Amino acid sequence: MRPWRLGLAALVGCTSTPVFNSTNNFTRASDVAFVCLELPTDPSRASAVRPLSDCTLNAGDNGPGIAANLHLHALVTQSERGEVAVVDLATTAGVALVDNAPRTPGFSFLHVGPNPTAIAADTRSVWVACEGDRRLYRMDPALLRQDVDGLADGGNARFPDLRTSVALPGAPRDVALDEDVQGRHRLYVSLPDRGTVAVYDVEEPTAPMLLGEISLASAASDGGVGDVPDESSDVSTDIQDDMLDAGMDVEDASTDLPDASTDTPDAPTDGPDARDGAVGLVDGGAGSCPVSGAPRPLGLAVDTAQNRVYVSDERSCAVHVLDGASRAVLYRLELGVPSRALALTGRARAIAAPSPLPMDPSTVACGADPDHCQGTAYLYALGPEGGVYVLDLERRERVRANRMPDPNPDGRLLDPTLSPYRVAISTPVVALTAMNTREFAPDPAMATVPCRATVSRETCPTGINATPAHLRGVFVGALLRTGSLQLVDVDDYDTPCRRAGCGAAGVDATVYRFLRHAPRAGIALDRAPRLTGRPAVSVPVTGGERMNVGASPGTPAVACADSRGPNDDGTACTAENFGVEVTAFAAGQGTSTPTPDPYRARNESWLLTWEGILPGLDLSGGQLLDRTPEGSPDPDVARTGRLKLRVDGAAFCARGVLVDGATRDLVTLVDDPRPTPGMSASVCERLFGSGTTTVRRDLRVFEAYDDHLLVDLPEGLAEAAGDEQGARDAILRCFPQATRFQVRASNQWLAVGSRTGYEHAVRADAQGLCVVDRARQDATDALSTRCLLARVPLARRTGGTCATGRVCLGELDPSGRATAARTPIFANPYLCLQVFPGVRNDPVLGRPRAETILRGVQLFFTVTGAYEALRVETGMFPQAARFAPWTDRFYIVDTGATGLVEYRLNPIARARIFN
Repeated sequence: MRPWRLGLAALVGCTSTPVFNSTNNFTRASDVAFVCLELPTDPSRASAVRPLSDCTLNAGDNGPGIAANLHLHALVTQSERGEVAVVDLATTAGVALVDNAPRTPGFSFLHVGPNPTAIAADTRSVWVACEGDRRLYRMDPALLRQDVDGLADGGNARFPDLRTSVALPGAPRDVALDEDVQGRHRLYVSLPDRGTVAVYDVEEPTAPMLLGEISLASAASDGGVGDVPDESSDVSTDIQDDMLDAGMDVEDASTDLPDASTDTPDAPTDGPDARDGAVGLVDGGAGSCPVSGAPRPLGLAVDTAQNRVYVSDERSCAVHVLDGASRAVLYRLELGVPSRALALTGRARAIAAPSPLPMDPSTVACGADPDHCQGTAYLYALGPEGGVYVLDLERRERVRANRMPDPNPDGRLLDPTLSPYRVAISTPVVALTAMNTREFAPDPAMATVPCRATVSRETCPTGINATPAHLRGVFVGALLRTGSLQLVDVDDYDTPCRRAGCGAAGVDATVYRFLRHAPRAGIALDRAPRLTGRPAVSVPVTGGERMNVGASPGTPAVACADSRGPNDDGTACTAENFGVEVTAFAAGQGTSTPTPDPYRARNESWLLTWEGILPGLDLSGGQLLDRTPEGSPDPDVARTGRLKLRVDGAAFCARGVLVDGATRDLVTLVDDPRPTPGMSASVCERLFGSGTTTVRRDLRVFEAYDDHLLVDLPEGLAEAAGDEQGARDAILRCFPQATRFQVRASNQWLAVGSRTGYEHAVRADAQGLCVVDRARQDATDALSTRCLLARVPLARRTGGTCATGRVCLGELDPSGRATAARTPIFANPYLCLQVFPGVRNDPVLGRPRAETILRGVQLFFTVTGAYEALRVETGMFPQAARFAPWTDRFYIVDTGATGLVEYRLNPIARARIFN
């Protein structure tokens, strides 16, 4: 294991992180809970258990915060050995793990049952649910530091005195503690195999009493308050109590559960979300729930103030809401997808919408955008395939977490590839944890804002660190399968401070925008997204090298003015972003002119290549054919009179080969001719060239299919070969074998982003023919109509539109100028632009003409200053994440060699490793 651990430290890149044990003592750590212990002066005596709020950690050395003998402890389940490890988090040096059997070599932990799945703790008890033996184990937190092998007369406790256990009705998954309205303590256990949640009275913790099982199959299905099911739906309390008293397993004490009903989430009927209704069912879109059968409850979340328990269900598209007082299902919250785990946030304050200006959000009403500014608590749910979804508990509705806040008339999404209901995290998430930092107050009016509303940096309080790395307020941590943690903003108390520019120079107060439910930004967002410089033009030269060329009337240029003539070289172009319009705030966002929005733009480089090669279509193995493999005439060739280029697995449609109207892509033969016997090599070279001098090798695509292309003969080949039949014979005999070929855009720029890649609107129909996906193309056209309006109002546009992912050239006007009105607009969700050709005076024609663009000429530019999510690296096999209240720290359980990892929040950084 040691080499693995060293490799992990190198990967994380934090070699100074303290590791508190030199050996790896954890084995398959799976969950963690916290207790606060007041350590006795006599180590043989039991500890006193205190509320978690009493155990803080010193910001300087991680030692005890309030008093030296008040130590916060982490309890980490070990699923392989069936144990619970006790970790003293207030240890500043030496060994942090508590050795519960010091006379036994190595570190010994507290034994429970096989395969513990969850742990919960309060000041009275520690409860561990074990799937292996279907039992619930209780430990006295006051005895967690005791020597379990010691003798009773020494003041130590024997291990049997440390724990009690009780048989569960089924295999457990999660546990949660709460108090009912009478103040009696309750323990909830999810039982996936039975479709129920078991409820225990733990007022007398050494003798837990099963009150019954809540059947989730009896839940209302309308997403609102449903009928409260009859208590008779629970397993008989008396029968189970009798069985427990007799030491019997109660698994078979209940009757079989009926199948859960199949529910249909509400489908959007109009507006932007109607367009998103086609999103896959497992991604929160409209349609029937993709699962059915008996309920399978997994994760639990408890609202102690409301005495409610929220239950996830991987066989239902709703979250069940239980009433702790009546032990019944109150209603269901429609989520749109099944769920595996839950995280309940603290109540977020209402914020005004819309307004980008500084304010104190605790005193203003929500406005017209409750998805993003409601004063409410939220339930974050982990869906299938690792997606994260949000429920507004005030409105009892799903939140369009991925949709931009209002004003957003176009319904734009933060991540266009995801459902509007899914948090914009594309990497699969394995666990969630809610984070309410020390500034959080249950009453939103009492929540303090470190930097009050102000528009002047000079009036901001000193000493405020309102950077992306400092977290104060309400957040959610999403643990990613790839070994990192992403923070999600719910209510950032520092928002007014950053809007005012506290502690930063040159801040544009109109740029910063806080997005609730969005992954936290990793940069300050204090400047509008912008180009790093003027788009560069380069041309290919001998040997595959490229050469940058300066601006001149003969070179193409990204348009930054209304027109370009033969005397305009572009050097005077000083327009913001050099003619590229980065996605902006919607009109009326509080600025007189649209301002590029950090959340709508994307940091990436863009490459526009004239007649560029479609990504993935520079291939070997293409063979021109006019017959089938059996030797008979090919029916497609006979039908069309064209040649066939067949390449199994080429995926021509998926890679965007376009044949639509006047646009017909090109196939370019790259390899030199290798003629058949009897065919003159010199004739082939005369017809098609060789080396770097090539001619007549472009074959225009007539029809495109996923696995083959029908292509025309090269232009001019019939004249050079004598007639069309001679041309056909010549190309088949000069290129008789599989050859390398490229598919290129014809007479267009191909636009490829370093992150976006090449976007296109081509798909295969039922017969495998490549056709234009009209919905995607219409979306591109709609973006184009909203771009560059200040330069080209819609009423003046005559340039039409181009295919998705391609930039077209326009026509010169009668005066010989390239004009914005006649030039199509290239647009995607992140930016839009126009490209003017070079324009020269032609002495022969006596008027200006557009300069011919050489194949391979490129335009290149980079956008920076856009939103980038903040991510924190974790271990290689993250399993669970838990926030420790009153410490401003959270802990990640890693099943690999790392063990338990501690992170600070202000600023966020990895602090210590316990293993």
